[in-house]
Amino acid sequence: YYQLLLTESPAVEDAELQTAVRWKIKELLDFQLEEAAIEYFLLPEDAYRGRQKMLYAAVLRKLTLKSLVEPVEAAGLNVDCVEITELALHNIVSRFPADTGGTAVIQLNESDGFINLLEGGAMYLCRRLDIGLDQFFSGSDPQGFYDSLLLAIQRSLDYYESQLGKGIITTIYFSPCSSTMQPIIDFVESQLGLTVAVLPLTKLELMADCESGDEQLSRCVSAIGAAMQPLAEVASAATH
Repeated sequence: YYQLLLTESPAVEDAELQTAVRWKIKELLDFQLEEAAIEYFLLPEDAYRGRQKMLYAAVLRKLTLKSLVEPVEAAGLNVDCVEITELALHNIVSRFPADTGGTAVIQLNESDGFINLLEGGAMYLCRRLDIGLDQFFSGSDPQGFYDSLLLAIQRSLDYYESQLGKGIITTIYFSPCSSTMQPIIDFVESQLGLTVAVLPLTKLELMADCESGDEQLSRCVSAIGAAMQPLAEVASAATH
């Protein structure tokens, strides 16, 4: 439904930033700016070694947004915010006990996915993956899937260290938190020598009474994250 675009933050006052972001990404759209619903979130000040301020802009067509909101309102509910999946998972991981070093969160959908890199509860990188679980469960030799996934992870970790000027990633979480992820987790852990696990939703206080292997939870990760507000101490900009 949406694109997530990385761009330099316009050098304007905070009150003017929303308008400036719209014009900044105008040339990156394949439809008219007037048709676009756009929100943004800033990267931390120390990203890119403090050389330039960067942000991500989430963009979708207004008509698409309307088509998503109208059925909810027709059901008698009020829409408080519209969340994107990258930030929904961030809402979850930012509540985990702080790990030493950075944390990677990898979401794998049927045909694609993304990787988030975080430290201290703050988001530093969101990168789309053009590989998904369909390739792993296709019935043919999954080695191509393993190789593509490992390369994408390694490139993101290298970028985190060399371009963003951060340290090392010490933990990788995979979502959805399903037992079917275990062969993928075992492979990545053996290749990278890092702590790799399924996203542990039971680390959340509100999920403490749930079973860690509950398959229903594995289908609800994005919904759980979307139902949470970002932690105030790590939220760097309005994202809704």
